[in-house]
Amino acid sequence: MAIDREPPVRQITREVVNPGKQVHAGDRLLIRGVRVRDRSCEITRRWWIVDGAGRRLDFEPERFDAYGPLGREEEVIGPFIPLDAMPGRGRLLGAVAYDCNPLQRALGWSITSILPPLEFEILPRAPAP
Repeated sequence: MAIDREPPVRQITREVVNPGKQVHAGDRLLIRGVRVRDRSCEITRRWWIVDGAGRRLDFEPERFDAYGPLGREEEVIGPFIPLDAMPGRGRLLGAVAYDCNPLQRALGWSITSILPPLEFEILPRAPAP
């Protein structure tokens, strides 16, 4: 258990699927991911963006369990861009921590993967209809 350091998930693809890779402040950034899950684990995902002014904006960590059938998984996920995000080039960064056995949970010694950054364009907030 102590030497279990292999990530339980292999990321196949990960991409921004908003039209033109553009998203208005206040709207959701959509990320399509395809991965292969080899084991069931508890997961903590942390995201942050760097907005058009170079500011780092952090989101609350998301904790969930990845149990059930193993193998290929596909989903569209993503955070809402804060209303105060500055327009311009944005980058989404993140890290995922996996706890796959009781020792990792007890010691806080998670298996951590840093996600590659995804670039997109932050547009000003859309006018109200």
